[in-house]
Amino acid sequence: MKHTILLLELTNQPRDVVVNALTHYGYQVRSCKQASDIASYLSSLSADFLIINANLPHPSLLKQINAALSKHALPTLMFTKSSDKSLTEDAIQSGVNVLVVDGFATHRLKHLLDSAKAHFDQNQRLKSEIRKLKIQVADRKTIDKAKVILMKRRAIDEVTAFGLIRKMATDRNQNLAQVAANIIDVDELLI
Repeated sequence: MKHTILLLELTNQPRDVVVNALTHYGYQVRSCKQASDIASYLSSLSADFLIINANLPHPSLLKQINAALSKHALPTLMFTKSSDKSLTEDAIQSGVNVLVVDGFATHRLKHLLDSAKAHFDQNQRLKSEIRKLKIQVADRKTIDKAKVILMKRRAIDEVTAFGLIRKMATDRNQNLAQVAANIIDVDELLI
């Protein structure tokens, strides 16, 4: 199965050099002429990678990349002729997984795409873990709030309040956070 690459070429380099190198490694290449078209291409194309080849990426380009990748996340590789620390940080913040300074080089391409994919996968795992942890923290806060409500309304201790929540969750085949949210909702109705 051929992987598809969306290529945004923003240099004077002949497009064929980049396309030939990519097809040599078995990639199917779709070209995007302007940065403003990235999002529409990504929504209509099932791309596996995004490659940007730019002399010096302008902040507006990075904003467009960020907007497109926030809707259609995929491994992204950027080649640039020159860079500075702030550009590097901005490129990474925009969603670029690998930034290569000193322009495009065909002999490094396969390794760089593999690196972009590995960085992308790691970032996706970390984002997923962060989402899970945020949900767990929110659930814990909801459960704690429900325990306080039960402790006040029934004049019981924390362990007993938690036991009631756990029993209700078991009886109703719900998780603890769902039961806790229901307790909070009922308490708000009674106020």
